Amino acid sequence: MRVNNEKMTLNRAITVLELLLLKGYPIRQTAVEVNGAIVPNAKYRTYGLHNEDNVEIVRFAGGGLSN
Repeated sequence: MRVNNEKMTLNRAITVLELLLLKGYPIRQTAVEVNGAIVPNAKYRTYGLHNEDNVEIVRFAGGGLSN
C-alpha cells in the first residue's frame, strides 16, 4: 500500500479508521482518498484497506488572515 506516496506494508487487513489512528491523524479534521475515490467519514470504521491500495490523507488546518 502507498500512503501519501510512501510505501507501507500491511501484515493484516485494516480499516481507514485504524490507519488514521496508527498514523496519528485527527479523525474529524481528515479527508481520505483510496484509489482516487473519497471515502466518506461515516465509512472510516468499515472501509477495508489492502496492500495494493493507494491512499492519500489530507488534514484540514484552520487559520486565515487576521485584521
